[in-house]
Amino acid sequence: MLIAAGSRKYVASLKSQIMHARIGIEKGPKSTPTLREFRKKFLDHCKGTVAPETYEFYRFKLDCGPLSWKPIADSELGDINEDLIDQFVRQARKKVGVRTVNHYLRTLRKALKLAKRWGVIKRCPDIVLLSGETSKDYRPTPEDKSKYLAHAARRFPDLGDIAILGFETGGRLKEMRLLRMDDVHIKAEGSLTGYVHYRSAEKDPSNRHVPLTDVAREMLERRLAALASRKGRDATKFVFPSPRSGARPIAHETVEGEHLTVRRELEMDERFTVHSMRHEFCSRLGDLGAGATAIMKLAGHSSLATSQKYVHMTQGPLEAAIMRMNVQNVPTFIPTGRTDSLSVSNVSHL
Repeated sequence: MLIAAGSRKYVASLKSQIMHARIGIEKGPKSTPTLREFRKKFLDHCKGTVAPETYEFYRFKLDCGPLSWKPIADSELGDINEDLIDQFVRQARKKVGVRTVNHYLRTLRKALKLAKRWGVIKRCPDIVLLSGETSKDYRPTPEDKSKYLAHAARRFPDLGDIAILGFETGGRLKEMRLLRMDDVHIKAEGSLTGYVHYRSAEKDPSNRHVPLTDVAREMLERRLAALASRKGRDATKFVFPSPRSGARPIAHETVEGEHLTVRRELEMDERFTVHSMRHEFCSRLGDLGAGATAIMKLAGHSSLATSQKYVHMTQGPLEAAIMRMNVQNVPTFIPTGRTDSLSVSNVSHL
């Protein structure tokens, strides 16, 4: 009886100390989630804090980059260090270009920084981006462009038509994916060319009408005729619907993946991205003498400075501008012996 009473007192004493936090119950080491397990929490946070296109960027780059490589996808967040990241980069560079790898690294860095902020990990590894990211200004040669369009049309018809629209209207990938059938105006009143309406916020410069070239108009006429015949589940309002359901547009990753396949099969420059089509459109406008304001309106740039870099001044327009000044100078500044060569009739055609 004495032993039992002593035991009861000892147990009661332990309970009291635990309740008052004088002693604790020893627990095993707490594990951190793997990158794959952390994906949902990271993307849920992004969905509520960033623009939809930025959320889509993070989702696509995370899934196609770090989560596609098992050693890093199944590592606990606390075990992802500089050495593991270097191994991932070496593997990724065998398949994609510098710019794409840097997109993967930016997304991984964002996820790990959030994990550190939330106390999931104590330290965030130092992630250094690769140098040589220049593909944003890459222009395919006319020969490469022709090869790409022909091969894409055979392998992935949707990609082939998206490429035509990108080269001929300068649409961003998201704008082309979300383009609706009623945004295409082949025979618009008061328009000689017809146009596409790229939608955005009302006062956003991205919300714009882009006139159609003959090539773009022929593609859209063909495509709209085919889409109009779709019924039931396949019926759609999108110019580029998902292959799985007409209710949704084609997925960003589908277009990117098909583009990567075509580029590899043709052994083209890895700097050639889907964005290169838009860059080529703006560059062609500049080559043909379009001013910065016109390029800004057609491309939907938010800054005139962005459009200005596409403006290419040749010697002809520069000399013509000076000759016009000569016309104004004739009444008071005619040099001796040069009356005939600087007459108004000789430069009035400029």
